[in-house]
Amino acid sequence: MLATYGYALAQLHTADAYRTLIGASGAIAGVLGAYLRLHPRARVTSLVPLLLFLPLRFPAWLVLGLWFAAQWWWAHSADDSVPGVAYLVHVIGFAAGFLCTWALYRGGRGAPPVVAASAPRRGADPGPA
Repeated sequence: MLATYGYALAQLHTADAYRTLIGASGAIAGVLGAYLRLHPRARVTSLVPLLLFLPLRFPAWLVLGLWFAAQWWWAHSADDSVPGVAYLVHVIGFAAGFLCTWALYRGGRGAPPVVAASAPRRGADPGPA
């Protein structure tokens, strides 16, 4: 939401201020930015179209870095007179997610949230003693 509000405030001073903003793509881009900040070395599976769709694993920094670069390029090369995808929202959302996560978890002051292992159910066999 922060990305959408930032984009809306930036657009107030342009001729395109009458456009409607619909969608959650800026928020999703913010989640991608936060993921890159928290897990830059994680490996993600991507479907690559080479004759068939091949599932290949790449580092998150590479996949998200290329995605961000593509969004940046499309934001600057898109025809603003034609309504369509608001690529600048993706760029702002990604940067906001990355920077907010960096601010929250910088310098070892706080660790990223960890998902706790589920507790055994009542009546379940605790295993060998």
